[in-house]
Amino acid sequence: MENSSQSAVFASEDLSPEDRAVVGQAWEFAYHHSDLLASLEPHVLSAVMQLSDEYLREGQYVHLRKLFKNAVPYIAEGKITSAPEGGFFVWGNTNDHHVTVAEDHSMACDCDLFHGRGKFEDNAGDCSHIQTATLFSLAAEQ
Repeated sequence: MENSSQSAVFASEDLSPEDRAVVGQAWEFAYHHSDLLASLEPHVLSAVMQLSDEYLREGQYVHLRKLFKNAVPYIAEGKITSAPEGGFFVWGNTNDHHVTVAEDHSMACDCDLFHGRGKFEDNAGDCSHIQTATLFSLAAEQ
């Protein structure tokens, strides 16, 4: 039996050619980073799968691609540390970013994707830096 979330996404006639390409890139990154995925602790890998399912269901394909292209390598390669003033520093592929954590445990980042700026206009949401901080926090809980 097929996973209903995958069936709904990939059988949908509403998925544009651009979105299909982004989803394909996400799966390609997942495949190429399978060694990194395998190195994650089981509860962290489970969180990666939960996030990917959520992004597919909500049509957040750029966020799905960022998860597998950037966040998984960042967490597996240790490109994150706790910031002295709170939150986290993530050493990104392009720039370094500061992720802050509010009292309600919500996270914010200083990057363009989180704020929906630049090429991510109208596409604000979880960036790979927040994804990395989320996974890092889960790993630290164990």
